[in-house]
Amino acid sequence: MQGGSRGFNNAHLQTIGLTLVPGATLHNGDLLTVKLYVRNACTNE
Repeated sequence: MQGGSRGFNNAHLQTIGLTLVPGATLHNGDLLTVKLYVRNACTNE
């Protein structure tokens, strides 16, 4: 994937769809935690 240009406002927005495993339930007020790791793999940055 090609990167955006300089500055946060030029970053690419990507979405990741989530599907619960069978038998899992979420109720109003439950806490869902997602840990996301990213890196800049561009040259000259």
